[in-house]
Formats: sequence, structure tokens, C-alpha cells
Amino acid sequence: DGFYKGGNAPYGYMLVKSGRLDKKKNEKKNLAIKEDEAAIVRKIFDLYVRHGCGVHKIASVLNEEGIKTRAGKNWHHASINGMIRNLTYTGVLRSGESRSPVIEALQIIPSHTFEMAQDILKRRARDVIAERTYPMRTESRCLLNGKVYCACCGSRLVVATNGRYIEENGVKLKK
Repeated sequence: DGFYKGGNAPYGYMLVKSGRLDKKKNEKKNLAIKEDEAAIVRKIFDLYVRHGCGVHKIASVLNEEGIKTRAGKNWHHASINGMIRNLTYTGVLRSGESRSPVIEALQIIPSHTFEMAQDILKRRARDVIAERTYPMRTESRCLLNGKVYCACCGSRLVVATNGRYIEENGVKLKK
């Protein structure tokens, strides 16, 4: 019926009283967009879809900019991953396999942007690693990063480091 089933509101939304009562005479609540959080949700999808950032990079960007979660903590990549997979941001409520029609008042992300994000998720998945054509990592200072392909599997080659360096006489050396 397009009503919210209950539970905590996803990031970007808030619960508002609906005026409807359930069987136990408790007031039901509806979802409504919380605009300050919705702007962050839009930023997350923009970084993921338009700028090619991964979930780790997005969490780092948000943390570096001082943007906190609803609980006032730093962002974790798993939270970002869950948000990218959450169909509710398109204005569609779901319960199991049931889906509501698009509710314009709840739409934070356009459907085509959400579908592009799902496509990127699928192409970056580890189970399709042999046929991957979309890089896991898109930025590096290395000249040929992402531009050279493996002769065996056709995947893009990227430079990855663990980020552990020590400084010796003003020069950063890898541990």
C-alpha cells in the first residue's frame, strides 16, 4: 500500500506521525525526507557513479570533510555499501519481495542513478573478477594505472599499496 512497515528510518529519512493507528492503537509512522541527510546521500551516489569512487574512498572523503553519521561517528565503508544497495532512496518501499510504486515524496536518488550504481556494484564484484572491466580503484599518481590490461584475464592493472610508510631523513620509505 506504500506505507512504511516500521523500524529505524534509513539515513536521509526521518519518521513522522501519520495519524493511522495499528491494531494495538499505536500510532503508525511514515517516512519523510530529512533534507540535510538527503544531501549527503546524493553526494555519496554522485561520488560513486559520476566520480568512480569506491566505498572506502567515499567513507574517507566524508570523514575528512568532518561529515558524521547520525550517531555522530565516522563513516564506515560497510554503511556506504548498504546505502548504495538501498532501494528506498529511489522512493520505492519494499517488504520482502513486494515493492511499492515510486513515491515521489520519498525519492532522493533518481532511478537511473540507482541502476547505474547497481551496475557498477555488479561489475566490481569479486565473483566476476575474471571478466572485470571496471576498475576497483580509479585514482592513483601512477601514470599507467588502470590503462594497462592483464594479458591473461583482461582486467585493468592498478597499483595498490597498504599505505604503511616510515620516514627516514625526510624521505618516505615503505616498511
